[in-house]
Amino acid sequence: MPKNVLLVGINVRWWKQWEKEFRDQVTFTHEVTTQEAREAFAKEKFDAIVTVAWSGERPATTAAMVRDFRRTFEGPIIVVSSYPERRKPNRNGCSHSCQRDGVVPTLRASLVVPETPMDGGQVPVGTVPTTSSPLEPAESLVVA
Repeated sequence: MPKNVLLVGINVRWWKQWEKEFRDQVTFTHEVTTQEAREAFAKEKFDAIVTVAWSGERPATTAAMVRDFRRTFEGPIIVVSSYPERRKPNRNGCSHSCQRDGVVPTLRASLVVPETPMDGGQVPVGTVPTTSSPLEPAESLVVA
């Protein structure tokens, strides 16, 4: 059964590429605003949440959403940003942070989803994902 991941404010090109990477292992629900994400979160069960640090709204809005999700959600919450100062999630409840090119390996490691070669070949379960982007430890989401 595929894992279900909520994406908040993520660029469409990115998550379309991630869909190709994960194939049938992960399904993505994409919401543009934090309000839409809250509504989806109330209706569906998710295995992970990926949000941009600033989802087109004020950073305080994104931080408040993450804190609210963390009250009932125990799975991984990943904050994504190209700016290191915005990739500091722990204070608000995120478990991981990365740049957009680190989302696939971070999700694989967090959800324990094995790599699937793009050519359709088999990769043994338990294979460690390979990436040039190491997982970054969570610290605190800047809400200035």
